[in-house]
Amino acid sequence: MVKKELKVTLIVLFLFLQLIISFTYHTKSATVSKPLDNVQGIFLVADYSDYREFQIPKEILEDLGCKITVVGPNYTVISGGGPMIEVDILINNINNVSRYEFLYTPGGVGVGNVIDNPDALELVVEAYNSGLIMAAICAGPVVFAFADIISGRNISGNIGVRTEIMQAGANFIPDEIVIDDPFVTCDVVFVYTIAQQGIVKALGLFETDPPILHSYNIEVVQSGSNNSLYIIVNASDYFGVAAVKIELDKYNSKLSQYESAFKFELTENLEDNTFRGSIHQIPDGNYSIIIIVEDILGNIAEHLNLFSFIFGNSSNLAISIPLLFSSLALCIIISYIVRKRK
Repeated sequence: MVKKELKVTLIVLFLFLQLIISFTYHTKSATVSKPLDNVQGIFLVADYSDYREFQIPKEILEDLGCKITVVGPNYTVISGGGPMIEVDILINNINNVSRYEFLYTPGGVGVGNVIDNPDALELVVEAYNSGLIMAAICAGPVVFAFADIISGRNISGNIGVRTEIMQAGANFIPDEIVIDDPFVTCDVVFVYTIAQQGIVKALGLFETDPPILHSYNIEVVQSGSNNSLYIIVNASDYFGVAAVKIELDKYNSKLSQYESAFKFELTENLEDNTFRGSIHQIPDGNYSIIIIVEDILGNIAEHLNLFSFIFGNSSNLAISIPLLFSSLALCIIISYIVRKRK
């Protein structure tokens, strides 16, 4: 009886251990690494820091796995043009700055509140001396100017702060994201790309691998005057797919070449990670499809002539001319053979 109970106990224990191992395995396998998993950054804000210049880069970097610590003078600061910004650590409470990889400050009216705060400027200088990447947008580079750390550097930003930048001894470079190690600066028009094209590059993590096109499903529907095209694309990239675009080229029989007729962008379906779209009322013609996939770093994979189709009467299309000549030649050959046999 004892042996039987021991046997049952061992079986239950074995099954329990198997369950734990299985759960651990599935938990680990479900964890997907991200490009910036080991990167930590400081976002320095004050009252009236521009909300878009704060939130957009923050969301992009966090989606890539970056851990952002928001630092400010109070635990809640008023944003410019958006909701209140929650602060993680007060400026005078942050320590061990060297454990971070970069410091970023948005622009807006709040820049004035940053440069008027001695603790904030001291934090900026400490970050610079600790070897952090120093990033700023729009009026944000003024913070670096007042911290007296940009002499001899190439700095960009809003044209309205050019004087302050130059007075600090820097060269002002407009209309681009400027990377002059350790500085990453730009105007507000680059708010959607400063994270990828600026901070990620400065961190040395930028890659040039194009996104991968795994599969595509194209449905062509001809219904009277309403010719339609439905497309589903499955694509992926380590940093993430930014956009999937479709170019529909129509054959010009007069020029004997394809010409761009329609361009449209597919919509991402978050439920199954596919990109979907459709286009309707396509005129009759001979078409070829190009799929263009772009990742968030700006790398592009262009897949040419993946699929061709015809709408309408084939006698009016590009293939009608070669088909006509082929048919005519075939008729002549058949006629010649028949005459020979006679």
